[in-house]
Amino acid sequence: MSNASLGAPIMLSGCRLPKTTGRSGVTSSVGSGPYPLTWATRKETNYSQDSVSLPSQNRCPSPLKEVDFVGTVTSRSGPWTKQYLGDTVSFDQCVTFPGFEIVSLVPGTVFSIG
Repeated sequence: MSNASLGAPIMLSGCRLPKTTGRSGVTSSVGSGPYPLTWATRKETNYSQDSVSLPSQNRCPSPLKEVDFVGTVTSRSGPWTKQYLGDTVSFDQCVTFPGFEIVSLVPGTVFSIG
């Protein structure tokens, strides 16, 4: 799934399960959770933060920093979204430092649920 621009939500594309996702969505992990993930089908999945880490090897272009996010799906709305409840959410993002504004997913990585 793909990129975000400075301070903007993460735009997801290439999502599987088209009946649920419409193959795309928008999310943001900025601020306190739960964080909404709104699918192109207007269905919603919400996830909370379990952990955030700053790995020792930074794969983001300088001066950005890599932050690895792990969370859990906590609620949902719309048919076909119950399947995600309790699933792990994980993604690696490039952020400004300081400030932690999202710039993009780490190149070559994906936003994953399950």
